[in-house]
Amino acid sequence: MQSLVIRVQGYLEQVFEQLGQQSQRQTNEVAQGLVRKARQNMQEAENEAIRDCVINAAVIKAEHFEIASY
Repeated sequence: MQSLVIRVQGYLEQVFEQLGQQSQRQTNEVAQGLVRKARQNMQEAENEAIRDCVINAAVIKAEHFEIASY
């Protein structure tokens, strides 16, 4: 999940740089909620297979949120 955040931040920094503008960070409660829930679900996973499914679901939710944000 963290690697997705870092990747998206890198893309956004490139876009702002190409536009000649300074990027500004904003806190997003929905994104923070997705991360919080993913961490909670990972801790509650009963075994590695379930944890892997939880991680995959969290990544899909994060990417869906990213797309919907545009």
